[in-house]
Amino acid sequence: MTLAEGQEEGPLNLSANVPTYRLAQPFLREALNRTAADPGLDELCGYPPTGGDQVAREAVARWLHESSALADVGADELILCSGVMSALYLVLNHLHRPGEAVLCESATFFGIRDVARQLGLRLVPVAMDAHGVTPEALEAAARSSGARSVVLIPTLQNPTALTYPRERREAIARSCAQLSLDIIEDDIYGALTWPEQPLPAFQTLVPDRTFYLGGVSKILLPGLRVGWICCPEQHRAPLRELIWTTSIGSPQIGHRLFAQMVMADQAGRLAAVVRDEIRARSRLTMERLGDTLAPGSPPMSLHYWIPCPMDEARRIHADCLARGLTLTPPELPVIDAANVSGMRICIGAPPTRERLQTALEVLAGVLAQPGAATARPVV
Repeated sequence: MTLAEGQEEGPLNLSANVPTYRLAQPFLREALNRTAADPGLDELCGYPPTGGDQVAREAVARWLHESSALADVGADELILCSGVMSALYLVLNHLHRPGEAVLCESATFFGIRDVARQLGLRLVPVAMDAHGVTPEALEAAARSSGARSVVLIPTLQNPTALTYPRERREAIARSCAQLSLDIIEDDIYGALTWPEQPLPAFQTLVPDRTFYLGGVSKILLPGLRVGWICCPEQHRAPLRELIWTTSIGSPQIGHRLFAQMVMADQAGRLAAVVRDEIRARSRLTMERLGDTLAPGSPPMSLHYWIPCPMDEARRIHADCLARGLTLTPPELPVIDAANVSGMRICIGAPPTRERLQTALEVLAGVLAQPGAATARPVV
């Protein structure tokens, strides 16, 4: 199957890791009207307060109470920023100087690689198994590199879609406490599975060592640039100063828009709609791709992982591109291909399930070509 059957709908894309945009449109229109009628609109026209709009911080705290393990977080503990990418930059800039080592998963969000390059930091991959990085590999990498922090995506890890079980989280928390290692916890996907899969955040296990990062781009819409940092108290003032220096605060108009969505329960209703849609798309994906997906793939995720050697991943990528289907370049998220390699597919970007089905058919055809290498699990 090729793109020709649906050319008028645009190219087939399984590379953009986003929820389906059209779902948010009616909610966004209503929130825009509510924000326009906000009696506090005048104060939004000036420069934002340090640390973020108070109304928005209260809304984020409420959102976290309902959609994460941070049930006790207060508005004053939160620092607002422009999404998790911004939060990653701010925290790594605050904690490190050029040339220093930062630990990360063997395959990880490629934005971490971009931030490290901008800041002149050296990423050190930590070996993973089917449950995430192993405590033994974490301890060995920390001691050999002298790293003082590790970046982890414990829920629906990007790109592998694995979720660290409770026991692994607790073991890593103990190791980091013993090593005096700070944890930068990227929980951008956590709200997708909460409360169906309630697991402790590192922030609740080792609060004095954890920088918890979150946002709404994977559960509501990426155009709403709302992100937050929850960190130990001694780090809040310098982080607020860094946000002011780099961007004169956080974008409070967009943050107040999010606050309106939370207060009117639009955020919760939209999140439920997104979960239902992603759950249906996940079923389609697992039915069509079956055993080519990583063993133990989650029943609901915005992205899935096809484990295979790097050479095979490159072939899949090139063959799909020749058929009009865009996938994430396989080298982009991989730090240590000897430990983890494969192809990430993202199922939220196609505007309809029918378009997703067409994309999956193209991919399945490429995977079924004679001579394709046998997939292997993350090791």
